Amino acid sequence: MKKRNAVLRRCPFVVCAFLLIMTLLGFLPGCAARHESGDDDHAANATDDDDATAADDDNDDASPTGDDDNNDISPDDDASPGPLRLLLMGTTGQFPNQVLASWAQTDAGWRDLPLPTVPLDGGNRQAFGPIAIRDGSAGLGAVNNFLGTGGGPGIYGDTSVDYHWLSFDIDAGWQLAPQMAVIGTSAVISQLQAPADDIVWADGESFDWYEAGDDVSSFDSQDDLYIYNDGPPGAPLLSLGDQIVDVLAMPASDWGLAAIENVTERRQALWSWNGTAWTSGPLPTGLTCNFISWMTFVAPGSGYGVCSTDETEYQLYRIDGDQWTQIPPPAGCENVRPIYVAAYGDYAVAIDTAAPSSQFWERRGETWSCRTVTAGGATVSFTSVAVTTDQRAFVVGGDAAAQYVFEITATDILSRDPPPDASSITAVLPLGAGAPPVSYACEGSEA
Repeated sequence: MKKRNAVLRRCPFVVCAFLLIMTLLGFLPGCAARHESGDDDHAANATDDDDATAADDDNDDASPTGDDDNNDISPDDDASPGPLRLLLMGTTGQFPNQVLASWAQTDAGWRDLPLPTVPLDGGNRQAFGPIAIRDGSAGLGAVNNFLGTGGGPGIYGDTSVDYHWLSFDIDAGWQLAPQMAVIGTSAVISQLQAPADDIVWADGESFDWYEAGDDVSSFDSQDDLYIYNDGPPGAPLLSLGDQIVDVLAMPASDWGLAAIENVTERRQALWSWNGTAWTSGPLPTGLTCNFISWMTFVAPGSGYGVCSTDETEYQLYRIDGDQWTQIPPPAGCENVRPIYVAAYGDYAVAIDTAAPSSQFWERRGETWSCRTVTAGGATVSFTSVAVTTDQRAFVVGGDAAAQYVFEITATDILSRDPPPDASSITAVLPLGAGAPPVSYACEGSEA
């Protein structure tokens, strides 16, 4: 039977829809009020802008600087989004008194971002669900509630309870978003995708897991895949009994993939979305493993996939349409499993999140190489990676002694001071200038 995976096995990709979601939550103007002319006064004309000049109204919503930058979060869009900063998710305190926490980087160091109080609702532990940040400024996430039980050595159970949406704003921080419609019954949020201005996908997973040693175990689940399409969801587009959405990747409104697992048969299928309906199909030909555990795309049909065998061996593939081509490990990284991949354009980084390692894969141009961090040495366990538009990466993790934040450039690997009160750091996302259109983090810290 299916055992809950201790390795990050969920997530990747999103777009402007968070402005719509924030509208539903009542915090931000929505994408429905798109500018006709690229001005920055939230009005559909070319001259009545809020800075008393039409010089920056170049009618190009795609431009990231000097005009309306396709980000209507602030009244004056031609203001710089500020220097690149980091958003971290993790915990403070030590087990069993850990508390979920978040920090934003500033010129003076790390600023605590208070999290709203999220009730346990009958559960006994909480964890961050997936998080997505749009344009380095605003986004959406979730806190999931679980009920864990133990009956003695080797006996353990875990049940999903419910979730609470959180909204993020670079100025206001985190806020509860209770107005979001409920997804599923006793469900937690396991997937979050937003391929267009008015489309957001969310997967709610309800499960009950029991294990007693190696011979007795059970896992019952119900996954419901919903779409927020210019409003709250109705019935789920996919309702999957005894099936799990292991991976969801939706880089476009009319194209996406989902790796969905039959937990009874331990068999996975690759579903495809054409903008209207989901279709189930086999795994890509040529795979030498049996479970897709990760997908991320730099454009529809172009990206990376990770395939695993019994959650021990992991292989990285380049996705080009229907073709999956295996990427051999770069010299020196033969024992580094590419479990978690972040990519933007021609730049990509792959890290091993399942075992301590001081090394990671990096792609610049057409070449993959193996790089090594020095602080912490071989005892560091990486947990998350984020990439920027200028081909930098930030990798976080920790060991028994400390938490680590690494900045990766073409020539250097720099160790940055972590938040002093962090007992774990499980997600990193870029904020401000240099942040990709969407940054994503998967299910993470528990408290």
